[in-house]
Amino acid sequence: KTKDQIHRVCISMITHPKALEDTLFVTRRFKEETDLLISVLITPTLIHQQDALEAIKRAGADRVGIAIDAATPEIFDQLRGRGVGGPHRWNTYWEVVEMAIAAFGRFNVGIHLIVGLGETEKEMVGTIQRGQEMGAYTHLFSFFPEKGSPMQDCSPPSLDQYRRIQLARWIINEGLGTAHQM
Repeated sequence: KTKDQIHRVCISMITHPKALEDTLFVTRRFKEETDLLISVLITPTLIHQQDALEAIKRAGADRVGIAIDAATPEIFDQLRGRGVGGPHRWNTYWEVVEMAIAAFGRFNVGIHLIVGLGETEKEMVGTIQRGQEMGAYTHLFSFFPEKGSPMQDCSPPSLDQYRRIQLARWIINEGLGTAHQM
């Protein structure tokens, strides 16, 4: 019964030197042993060439996601890049979004964004619009402070703020309006 209820699996890469190789292996195995649709949440820092994305597609994935998370380059750098000694770079992530769209096609790529990391609503809606114009849907999340994490004392966004961004995302991703009209 579970098999009838599951239609897609998402394989998530981590930032590790063997992550691409491992992701290709796991993707191929899922493709060989199931009839499930496969998405891969990729780590752009490890994707250096278009060939890597083509290999993920050949392995059996029909969609990819990219967890940009932050709506601005400053917040991205603070939380995922230099601010935490991380290897991730804002421009690299967006370059890989472009490459992924070239490999998988428009709207077979998604970007993950987290509301409540310190961005303004205008900045978040602008980033959603950027993804839409490139050919990437937005997958939206609300920040939640996890106990024991460096951001445990930060507040989540208000429900009203999150709902406004959800509505803006829906309007933009459905092609019913643009950030410039909001």
